[in-house]
Amino acid sequence: MLEPLRNILIDSLRADAIRHELRLFADIGIEEPNMHPYLNDDQKTLPGDEQLIIAIHFWRGWMEQASDLKSKRYQGIELADWPGLARELADDLQNQRPVANRLVLDYFA
Repeated sequence: MLEPLRNILIDSLRADAIRHELRLFADIGIEEPNMHPYLNDDQKTLPGDEQLIIAIHFWRGWMEQASDLKSKRYQGIELADWPGLARELADDLQNQRPVANRLVLDYFA
């Protein structure tokens, strides 16, 4: 059950990194409904896999930031930083290694 969600997150983070670089901010998170069948209805998160929870929180934070580009909700994360952070997180998910990026952990863990 976790593998399909992991794959959705990996693919979506990478696709959104490209969208971000193309300045298609309104399309960031377009695949988010694809993960809903794998989440708990009450929490909209998946308990028991901290790495996936961090990725979901990161992705949702990025969606919020992309919808309000003037917001400085995440101090230390500049607009241009999101694609690189997303790719790093997608690599962590793909390789099933712990998330190590301090900014990602500070805001989304």
